[in-house]
Amino acid sequence: MTARLVLEPEIRVSREAARRFLIRRGLLQRCPGDEPAPAGTGGALHVVRRLEYVQVDPMLVLERSHDLVLAARVEDYRPGILDTLLYRERKLVEVLARNRLIVPVEDYPLFSVRFADTERENRSRVAELEPVMERVLRRIEAEGPLSSLDFEDKATLSGWWDADGQARTRVVRQALEWLWYFGRLVISHREGSRRYFDLPERVLGPEVLGGNAGSAAGRAGALVATLPSAAPPGTGPPPSANCATPWLSSTSGPWAWPTPVTGPSAGAATPPRRRRTSSPGWPRRGR
Repeated sequence: MTARLVLEPEIRVSREAARRFLIRRGLLQRCPGDEPAPAGTGGALHVVRRLEYVQVDPMLVLERSHDLVLAARVEDYRPGILDTLLYRERKLVEVLARNRLIVPVEDYPLFSVRFADTERENRSRVAELEPVMERVLRRIEAEGPLSSLDFEDKATLSGWWDADGQARTRVVRQALEWLWYFGRLVISHREGSRRYFDLPERVLGPEVLGGNAGSAAGRAGALVATLPSAAPPGTGPPPSANCATPWLSSTSGPWAWPTPVTGPSAGAATPPRRRRTSSPGWPRRGR
């Protein structure tokens, strides 16, 4: 059964109202009467739940993109806060849904439909990885969290990202990626940029995996409704001289930002653009 998305009647708003809504919805502006600015670990969790996801981008310029998104909205944010929520408190989890996302852990079961679709569409296309995926899964079941460096297999393959066709990517690393794409593994923790994978039932537990139970169609509908949901455009107070855009607020230490922008012009501010990550690819044979 295919999930149906029911569209609301068309609502026409001005560009100014749409801009104001998006900035405030994205927690990039505060006005008198708003709740206090999010702060600390609890504040970071609140922001991810409000935004519904944060896209993961490991490319580091000033800092990782997902850390910059939170630093723009959470007072006194430091990268270790996100790691705490992901890998110690387990209140957030990384998933793949076109792009790599960090989502509230209670939403993880909704992605089971996405995992199943990804596996159904791609498993036959990576048939050459089947023996490796089976070995990887059995070892993790027996030993717990493992990274690609824990496997001695040095075989390599050529992926879509290898423009010259040279086989540079380890087969075992790609097997781990696909098992994660299929929802068979989750990221247990990181050591630097290196990811360690484990079984979902061991990392997240039955309480999380059993949440949002229901039919596949029901979960698909809930996923569609959850990620793009937002309040009606045009709501909230109009631009005010007392509204501030916290993503431009200055802070001390390594997270320093330009002078705050306030007043009517603050409504026209837009956050820095983020680079989109590529969709998951599949291996191709080396030449």
